[in-house]
Amino acid sequence: KQWYQRRVRGGTELSTISFSPDGKNILVSTTNGVLRVVDAFNGQIIQTFTGIITERTERGLHLGCCFSPDSNYVLAGSQDGHLHVWSVKSGNKIAVLEGNHPNPIGCVAFNPKYMMVASACNNAAFWIPNLEELQ
Repeated sequence: KQWYQRRVRGGTELSTISFSPDGKNILVSTTNGVLRVVDAFNGQIIQTFTGIITERTERGLHLGCCFSPDSNYVLAGSQDGHLHVWSVKSGNKIAVLEGNHPNPIGCVAFNPKYMMVASACNNAAFWIPNLEELQ
């Protein structure tokens, strides 16, 4: 069996790594606010997302992020308490959600069965879409 290895260069500290639910991609976040979607089989960078850190810190930040259950979207907490949503396919930011978080969002999770997202710092927010607005 052959194993592939891809190194991250430039002294960037990785803060999280997770597979997409479909197993095709890996989400990697760094303490300097850069997220990358990487092909799980060949290591190629598919998308790079930024804009979740508004000011640099000495230690860097560990911000929460995750894939949606269909693997089509990436959600990430930000330093200013907002939740950012990007399309994996296009790379476009499609939403910035206000969760009344007073601190950086360190935890983000998408419910694998229902249309619900949870985000947390020292408080928690639960996101359920308003179906009337979607019609």
